[in-house]
Amino acid sequence: MENLMISVAMATYNGEQYLQAQLNSILQQSLPVDEIIIVDDCSTDKTVSIIEKYQNEDSRILLFQNMKNLGYKLNFKKALSKCKGDYIFLCDQDDIWDVDKIKDMISVLKEHPAILSLASSFREIDQNDRPVEVKLIPGRSNNNLLLKPVEENALIEMTLNEFVFHNYFQGCSMVIKKELRNKFEEKFIDTLPHDWVLNIIASAEKGMYFYNKPLFSYRIHDKNTIGLPDNQKPTVKQKLNRIFNYDIRAAFAQERFDSLSAIKEIYPEYYESVPEYDSMRIFYKNHLDFLKMGKPVSIGLQNMNPYYKDLKPLKARLMDIFFCLLRKFRLV
Repeated sequence: MENLMISVAMATYNGEQYLQAQLNSILQQSLPVDEIIIVDDCSTDKTVSIIEKYQNEDSRILLFQNMKNLGYKLNFKKALSKCKGDYIFLCDQDDIWDVDKIKDMISVLKEHPAILSLASSFREIDQNDRPVEVKLIPGRSNNNLLLKPVEENALIEMTLNEFVFHNYFQGCSMVIKKELRNKFEEKFIDTLPHDWVLNIIASAEKGMYFYNKPLFSYRIHDKNTIGLPDNQKPTVKQKLNRIFNYDIRAAFAQERFDSLSAIKEIYPEYYESVPEYDSMRIFYKNHLDFLKMGKPVSIGLQNMNPYYKDLKPLKARLMDIFFCLLRKFRLV
């Protein structure tokens, strides 16, 4: 079988603490990669010097430094654009890959040529490399991120409909084909995370699959750009901050509004094929406006809408009314 080129796309920003462990795990893969593309987003710590040290020892590592901070979405887009590989692994700066991660995922891709984006499962570790126990919720998989059960080591296809409101897979769990990267560059939008956009496109092309086998250790710490929620209970102060913070109260509605807007822009025909999407999008936009302007009556009336019940439980909906009352009288 033809040997195809394998790339790794890594975006870095102030990652000195864990970067060496990640790079070592890539360089020690049982199936070697052909290039490691690293784009640094104006780090102010020792990230760049660490990468340069590795560069001196391994010519496969190519470093690109941004002149100005792009943020993680555009930084990953740039890293992907620099990759020449037929297969491109997305990579965070602070995880640890299993030695057979690349070998296993490439094997699946070669056996199933229709796959454009393949995500694996993972295990969690803390900042000291210690395992983090995740209590599994019945009916879920992939450390509770995927809202349906999947048998261990099974390979399943994910549909576009499943990605309308959720992204179940972090970029660091994914390998994509070059043709998906090309489509991503054509359809790129920055209203959603890059990995979500990739999976929307791949699922629309019937090429997004999940391989339920943990192939890397995902690090949980307080500097994750986009991380999983920690297992510690919030303090009273943290609870109050969540109650009185607009961004937190608006997060779910904003995410759904953004995802519907993205679908409408990227795949207008699919969006228009589901008449309910327009009314949902209007509801979420109104909800965001009512929260921002502090309109408790309008928020209260939204409780008659089933979209609101689907968005938040009763306690959170009541807290929205309370939040709007405080906002109306400029108390928050």
